[in-house]
Amino acid sequence: MDTVEQVIFRESGRGLGQTFWLDLRTRELTVEDEEAATGTVRTTRLLTNQDIETGRRLLERARTWKETYSSDLLILDGTDWWIEFVGAEGRKTSSGSNAFPAGWEEIREWFYREGGVTR
Repeated sequence: MDTVEQVIFRESGRGLGQTFWLDLRTRELTVEDEEAATGTVRTTRLLTNQDIETGRRLLERARTWKETYSSDLLILDGTDWWIEFVGAEGRKTSSGSNAFPAGWEEIREWFYREGGVTR
């Protein structure tokens, strides 16, 4: 998948979480925060070219992640996540439940920081 146009990232625990839609063509990052104090909040931010380039560098690693990551431990209230790359060639998805590939934390932090979500 050479040309990525959109990236969707979701993280949740116990069914509530945050979903991020990044449009690399328009530089728009839309966030749906289901855990906001006032209920579900959806916001859109326009990122700078520098923010997009930083994101692209981080996301390049995620394009090589396996399809599924899981833990052998029985964890009932842990973290579920998925990331999807969308482009002219189709879609590529990676997901996990209480298991994370190398670089996951950096990508997560980038989405939260750029999306203005505090945790």
